[in-house]
Amino acid sequence: MATGTGKSVLFANLHSHLGLKGQVWVLTARNELADQAAGHLRRNNPSAKVGIERAGYHADPDSDFIVGSIQTIGTVGDGFTRRIKRFDPDKVSAIVVDEAHHSVSKSYANVLRYFGVLKGDPDEVKSRLLVGVTATPSGRSDGQGLSSIFESIVYQKDIREFINEGWLAPILGHHIQTEIDLSKVRMARGDFAVGELEKTVNTPERCALIVEKYKEICGGKSAIAFTVNVAHSHSLAIEFRRSGITAMPFSGQTPDEERKRLLAEHESGELKVIISCAALGEGVDLPWAEAGLLCAPTASGLNYAQRIGRLLRPFPAPEAINAGATKIKEAAVILDFVDVSLKHKLVTVPSLFGLRPDFDTRGESITKVLEAIEAEQAKTKQLRLDSFRDLSEMYAVSQTIDLLKPPTVPVEIAGMSNLIWFAGPGGSYQIVGPSEHLSIRQNQLGQYEISKHENGLRRMIRTVDTLEAAIRQSEGMIPSQDLILLKSGSKWRAEPPTQKQIRLLSTLDKKMFDRFGRDFMKFSRFIESSYSKGDVSNLLSQRMQGRRSV
Repeated sequence: MATGTGKSVLFANLHSHLGLKGQVWVLTARNELADQAAGHLRRNNPSAKVGIERAGYHADPDSDFIVGSIQTIGTVGDGFTRRIKRFDPDKVSAIVVDEAHHSVSKSYANVLRYFGVLKGDPDEVKSRLLVGVTATPSGRSDGQGLSSIFESIVYQKDIREFINEGWLAPILGHHIQTEIDLSKVRMARGDFAVGELEKTVNTPERCALIVEKYKEICGGKSAIAFTVNVAHSHSLAIEFRRSGITAMPFSGQTPDEERKRLLAEHESGELKVIISCAALGEGVDLPWAEAGLLCAPTASGLNYAQRIGRLLRPFPAPEAINAGATKIKEAAVILDFVDVSLKHKLVTVPSLFGLRPDFDTRGESITKVLEAIEAEQAKTKQLRLDSFRDLSEMYAVSQTIDLLKPPTVPVEIAGMSNLIWFAGPGGSYQIVGPSEHLSIRQNQLGQYEISKHENGLRRMIRTVDTLEAAIRQSEGMIPSQDLILLKSGSKWRAEPPTQKQIRLLSTLDKKMFDRFGRDFMKFSRFIESSYSKGDVSNLLSQRMQGRRSV
């Protein structure tokens, strides 16, 4: 579930909802997140005993709920820490992993093994529940999949659905291009090397631009600025204060009492801009913040999604607004400071939704922009989300695109199959025959879902571990009489198209037929002179795919 949509409330109610009898543990990635998780558990379970095991805090082993920080109880070695050995795993009925995208690390594996919930371990206790909650299941920069820890996805809902339903604030994106060149900055662990990046982007000119754009676009809104490191945070805070705007850096080095004071001043509006390199990037609630300044370029989708997630929670909460409270935050204003990066692919608000990183929404709601693009895609099937830089360019492209360019078999499929597969929506692969329409798509656990399309709906049949297995099993479902039509090397594919094919194409693609004044003879001559029977068959399959699939 997207950031800000209630994952903490969900796991806080898991115990009562499932009627669990034993102790429940919640594992957090950092010490500071343990307190927040414990707060949710206490509010939703007022009569329960909640303990915290982190740093200087020691939980009572008989607590109903225990929040444990991996920084305290985990280890990168092969053994178990003294801190975790205080607790009896036989008392535990469930383990919840908050921010579960971290769970593939060795420190988590040791803790999960201790509690008997490590997948595939000889001592795994099958009756003990392991639940992971995360906003970014597929965003890990190291490419490790969560299927090594978890068996299945039981619920998922993406950020766009939550925005459309009002549970998250609309995103108003602004693309601000700088002249900083990132081509010489090295990559480390899937993102820019921090030291080199800070030296490159922490310049007086760039800091001044950030402050100028904040004043111009945000107009004094409560904001969070995300920076490269502590030094960058201090430089930017100085520049804000020089311009008369209250701003303070906020980091892991900030003492607890000062943290509380700064957050209170930020919520009251006394402190306009709070500046953080990492301390506010994950799991921290700041629902009152209306603007996000993305001052640190990143190639990590996980890092980026966590940062903007701090801004997306509505304020007041949707349930309070539904009960009559006045809405204060109408939208989340995101300022993307995008540097020159020919070598590395940057992550921005548009790229999270499948658009080019340099797509400029010009302050419009990202969901409204996507709706406009998809409306055009419905008319122009071959229009690609990642091929243009703004809406005006998209409209120009859609008016000139060759609508009758036959689809081709994706390269990754060609080596596995001799049938005609097409690239479908959302990164899926589709095969459309006279009696079967099947698709394959990869889920967030790295598994491949095989689905059947009937009556305009998609029904998932099964999941398999590899794309090759998914191709093989899908093709086994296709009737033998359809196979001859779907084989890419069949001799008939080089023959001229038939009048029956052309007539059907004119029916399925009325927009293209209109270009010939609905004159069938002109349309027929154009098709016969330009395409083979196999090409037209591919076009027909693609057109039928659009009609038969949701």
